[in-house]
Parts: sequence; structure tokens; C-alpha cells
Amino acid sequence: MGKPANSRRRRKFPWVIVLLITAFVAVLGYSYHTPTNHIAWVGDLAKAKAKAAASGKPILMEFSASWCPACRAVKRNVWPLKRVADVVNSQVIPLTVDVDTQKQLVGKYHVNAIPAFIVTDARGRVLARAEGYLDADGVIALIRSAVRPDAIAVPQSIPPPPTHPAAAP
Repeated sequence: MGKPANSRRRRKFPWVIVLLITAFVAVLGYSYHTPTNHIAWVGDLAKAKAKAAASGKPILMEFSASWCPACRAVKRNVWPLKRVADVVNSQVIPLTVDVDTQKQLVGKYHVNAIPAFIVTDARGRVLARAEGYLDADGVIALIRSAVRPDAIAVPQSIPPPPTHPAAAP
């Protein structure tokens, strides 16, 4: 005689739970993964302003937070791209601003949504801005619109890509 069907189901049940937990942890881990990038980020606004004044380049401020899915998507899908890093490093002084710890800058620049991208001159005058997820082309267009204001229109923000392949429509 074979084993009862209940006994076989009970043995498979723990494996199903383990498999589901493993899949959940993998998806969660991927959503927080941020690949390295080759952008020369500056640590604080004072240093960024000094570099901007010395180089004549504007400052690109990226306002973001660790808990923001669209911000993580920018870190994962935009900053690691070589073509983005080349434009950022050659045309602006990049500064990342954590909205949770640098609330004074959030207020000063009237940031209402994140991620937000604001390009300023060395004195802090806003040259270009966008709020919401921007893809690589959007970030490059924003920078170029600040460097050459007559060349390109400022991009509109677009919805972020899905956080993992299973979320795609």
C-alpha cells in the first residue's frame, strides 16, 4: 500500500513555503540593489558650490530617499549607464541630497516630490528642474537644458520602470 494522500501533501507544504519565502527575499533584495556607478558625487553643498565656482559648471542636485522606489530605480537604471556618467561628470557637479537628513535644502528648493533633479549655478540660482522619475535621456536633456538653455526643452517626468520583471504589465 502507498502512503495516504494527506501525508504526501504535508511533506510538500513546507517546501512550498520555503520556496515562496525565498522568492520574496530575492525580489526584495533586487529592489534595494543599486549597482555601482562612475559619477563623481560630491558630499555636501558647500563643496559642490566651491567646485562649481572654480570650474564654471552648474550643480546637479538629486533629491532622493532610501525608502523611495522611484529613487532606487534611478540609482539602478540611470546612474550606472556610461553615457549618463560621461555627461554628468563632464558638464555638472553632481550632488545627492537625502530628503530625510537635509530638510533645509528640500525647503529652500521647494521639493514636493522625489526623486527631484535641480540644476543650479554656483550661487544657488535654479537653472532647470524636474520632479519624478527621469530615465537616462531625461536626465541628459535636463542637464543640457541647463548648460545650453536654448538647445533642449526640459523633460517631463515619466513613470518609473517596474521594480522587478514579474511586475511588468
